[in-house]
Amino acid sequence: MATLQEISNTIKAAFVASAAVRNTYGLEADWQNANPQNDDDKVAFYEAHISKVSVESVWVFIIATISLTLETMFSWHKQEISDTVDNERYGHIGWYRKKALAFQYGAALNVNYTEIPDANATDGDFSESDEYTVDDDSKKIVEYAHAEEKQGSYGVLLKVAKKVNGTIRPLDDGQNGTDDEITPFTSYMNRIKPAGVPLEIRSTLPDRLILNIRIYYDPLVFDDTGHRLDDNTEPVKAAIDGYLNSITFNGEFISMKLIDAIQTVEGVVVAELLSAQYQYASNPISVIDARYTPFAGYMELDMNNDLVLTFKNNYGTI
Repeated sequence: MATLQEISNTIKAAFVASAAVRNTYGLEADWQNANPQNDDDKVAFYEAHISKVSVESVWVFIIATISLTLETMFSWHKQEISDTVDNERYGHIGWYRKKALAFQYGAALNVNYTEIPDANATDGDFSESDEYTVDDDSKKIVEYAHAEEKQGSYGVLLKVAKKVNGTIRPLDDGQNGTDDEITPFTSYMNRIKPAGVPLEIRSTLPDRLILNIRIYYDPLVFDDTGHRLDDNTEPVKAAIDGYLNSITFNGEFISMKLIDAIQTVEGVVVAELLSAQYQYASNPISVIDARYTPFAGYMELDMNNDLVLTFKNNYGTI
């Protein structure tokens, strides 16, 4: 999509390219002497002969702004239609996510489908009309879902999670006295998905995030433990927590964005990420190389055990 400046330059070039305009403004002789060969030359000619504060330049800005607004609206509309099509069309990646979020724990579908297609079925085995008779939000336990094509193999990977007391958690598996939520959910997805398409459902505990960060601070704002002098709060930890909470389900953790978030804290002069690591399940701890998409779809940082924050006076001896 074009920028405001690019649209403005296109209008400027077209404006002075008109012989009628040049004759009206007495620019023909200068035009012939300049002999512009391309749009950049024409823009330069316009700016050399038409004041930035002239009525013409004001109208160029207004028209360019309107054009950009319309282009942006059309772009949004196109994307909205594309997203709607992807989410509605049976078997598309967006359809898997939509259906996962629609799952109702303890409710039956309006058609008695089987996981194994029945050649004699009169109503079909994988229909776009698979719906619940009653749309009951109180039974919808899946609050996070992400679907993607499996890398290196055929099929779909579906990551799902729920929210418990404001915290993202996997669906219960019936262990340790919990309800079994993952089994009926898996059965539901297998009943409504297209036949022959392998589906891997992943609902696991969060990836473990491990951070080591050095902060060079202003001693007029912080003490050497990272507490503000005026109210004893810990804004660096709050900034880290805020960035992690801003990452969407299955979104990327990006080291530079974390540092950018910390750098906005008053009193932080320099934030240096010494190391960032992750661990999922019982796998070995691995280094995050600039960016990482969580295996579980989400991560968790134990502020007490997996976050090392070192504070150094930026104006003292380092």
